[in-house]
Amino acid sequence: MLAHVLYIMRTIPALFLALLAAAAGSAQAKDKPAHPDKDPISFIKSYIDGGTHDGAGHQLVTGFDEKRIIRMGDASAVAIVQVLDEEGAKPDKAKSERILDVLHMAFERPSVVPNPADRKPTAAFQLLDRLKQASTNSDLNQEIESVRSDIIANRAR
Repeated sequence: MLAHVLYIMRTIPALFLALLAAAAGSAQAKDKPAHPDKDPISFIKSYIDGGTHDGAGHQLVTGFDEKRIIRMGDASAVAIVQVLDEEGAKPDKAKSERILDVLHMAFERPSVVPNPADRKPTAAFQLLDRLKQASTNSDLNQEIESVRSDIIANRAR
């Protein structure tokens, strides 16, 4: 009988801790936003719409943002096109520059892109053509061509 009581006294606290851990885990899961891996369009939209800024108004790029974009490859261009199509308006110069930043990062190291199809800049080149056609700014057009050249050079490595 004494052994039975000791067994119960040891088991009840362990069960209580297990239930408490499970309840805490489910509460965190409810409060967490969608992971960008599961929703690349929202992630890209947030980034090209301006994302997070420091006190001086400069866009902050977290390590998480950069790592996520670097691993997207051509999927980033597909997401950008979907965002632009939803908005229906041509992007202004600031948004175009953020789009170019995304494309530059997305093809910085094609070898780390997990999906082999996203290592080829098919949608990215179409998006660059679209941005160039919509732009009347010569500086922006030079940036577009610079990003195109960088993508080509990075693919050759």
